[in-house]
Amino acid sequence: MSKKENLGFAVISTHQLSKNFEPLLAKFIKEKLRLKVIFLVKTKKDEIYYNQNFPNIFDKTYTYSNDHSTGKGKKISPDIEEMAVKFEKKYGCSIYRLFFNHRVIGRGFFSSGGVRHPRNRAHQEGSHKVFMDTALNKINFWENLFKDNKVKLAINIPHYAHEIALKNNTKSLRLFAGRFKNTYAWTSVMGINPRVSRQELKEAKPLSLEKYFLKTPYQSHLDQRKVLIKNLGINSIVKKTIFRTLQLIYGKLRGYEKSKNSYITDEVFYLWKYRKSYFEYLSYTKTNYEKMENKKFIFFPLLTEPEEAIHGTAKDFFFQLSALNILARDLPADYRIVVKEHLLALGRRPIDFYRQISQHKNIIFADPKERGLDLIKKCKAVACITGSSAWEATVMGVPVISFSKYNEFNILNHVFIVDNFTSLRDIFQKLEKNEFPNKNSILEGAKFYAAYLKKFLDVKDYNSLSPLANSISQIPESLHEVANILFKDLKKKYLSDKKVF
Repeated sequence: MSKKENLGFAVISTHQLSKNFEPLLAKFIKEKLRLKVIFLVKTKKDEIYYNQNFPNIFDKTYTYSNDHSTGKGKKISPDIEEMAVKFEKKYGCSIYRLFFNHRVIGRGFFSSGGVRHPRNRAHQEGSHKVFMDTALNKINFWENLFKDNKVKLAINIPHYAHEIALKNNTKSLRLFAGRFKNTYAWTSVMGINPRVSRQELKEAKPLSLEKYFLKTPYQSHLDQRKVLIKNLGINSIVKKTIFRTLQLIYGKLRGYEKSKNSYITDEVFYLWKYRKSYFEYLSYTKTNYEKMENKKFIFFPLLTEPEEAIHGTAKDFFFQLSALNILARDLPADYRIVVKEHLLALGRRPIDFYRQISQHKNIIFADPKERGLDLIKKCKAVACITGSSAWEATVMGVPVISFSKYNEFNILNHVFIVDNFTSLRDIFQKLEKNEFPNKNSILEGAKFYAAYLKKFLDVKDYNSLSPLANSISQIPESLHEVANILFKDLKKKYLSDKKVF
């Protein structure tokens, strides 16, 4: 390592997309950016693991999350709400909005589509005042971290911490998985895809004008899909049930906060609820799916809740059942809506969620094992709050009915933004008037695709689901290459004075 003077600190928060090469990333940052590294993990068990297996890689490694605290027995200031209001004025938004996609404080916002996600004691036993206290503790933690350590760079930190970083003039970047191929990019706009400007769209050179040129979904989706389909099998569920039960019992006996915060029954029964929900959903599919043959239809892919896709992007509209109701109300008589569940969402929906949808006779269900890409190529339009299917549709010139103003593809002419919920009739009339995909929509979509891909790095063989090795020397050479590619881009973004995307 260079003996030159240290220039400050970088903070890395462990993240699923980069977990298997984070020690390498830290090593590069120390050697090439001359920043000391603070590594933040979620549990004491993780802290011990990294200190034992990666000595001298991280300058400081410790647990930052207090999400598992229920507030029981803790004395909370009677002025906690007034204190929270002061922070709201400082950050220009409410505490609940700042923690909108937080799995404890923001859990209430998952109720429209993810309320049966396994509970945690911190949420169940916490009150409004406990949440305010927890939020202020988190804000204070991050503010002090940035200030006391002269942090220059933050990587993969939570959304609320990102906003705090901006207030403290700290560059904050997060690794983002692209919607096409096996691509990744560093972005400073949390929860938002890299933006394509109108000028970039105008100057872009289309890579293909072939109709429906996308052949497969993006790689990380395919990797996850294999795992989720496997998890539907009875043998897989039995093995997971035994493993998860023993894991939670062991964690509780050892006093691990994460295990103490969990309900064993929720965690274990959820594995079976996942499979049961699949067959419940199929009961609607079997009686309705064939009715879409030779019909005009709008494709509505359901989003998983809780998930980054919806709660990280669409903070203005995140009500999937309401969106379906509005579509069904204004849908022309010769159309249908085809709904497809996301495999990851099975078991999380409110009770009777599918039955509620099925009450609309102009809505039919597709098997969640169906590829959304195949339905996109047959539909008249994709309706969405946000999500990968909408991205795939837009780049192929297929119309999209967008319920969120924050979707980056809204700049395209074949994307129809729902900004008035009184009636969608104008949108359906435009769909009927113009045959899609047409020459203009295909060209514009192809240019958008080219401009979007320019903002990403193609990391062909990388699988973020592969496990982390137990030492630097055991990390495979392929991950060294991935870490090197992504670090070079990180360095460029860090040294740039411009806001990334």
